[in-house]
Amino acid sequence: NYEQVLQSIYEYDFVFMDIELDHNTNGIELACKIRDINKDIKIIFMSSYFLSFYKFETSHSLNES
Repeated sequence: NYEQVLQSIYEYDFVFMDIELDHNTNGIELACKIRDINKDIKIIFMSSYFLSFYKFETSHSLNES
């Protein structure tokens, strides 16, 4: 449950995040929510997908939050 993760995210210095999570959300959206709670957290993305496809979306999304 992502809500449980968000409630305790302030306790962590970094997270490993997959970009593709489930049909309701993705790692980029969840990372933005995490950054809203903890501006200093480091987010490390991992994926089996071609990551340059996500490069713009990730940097653009995280810079807005």
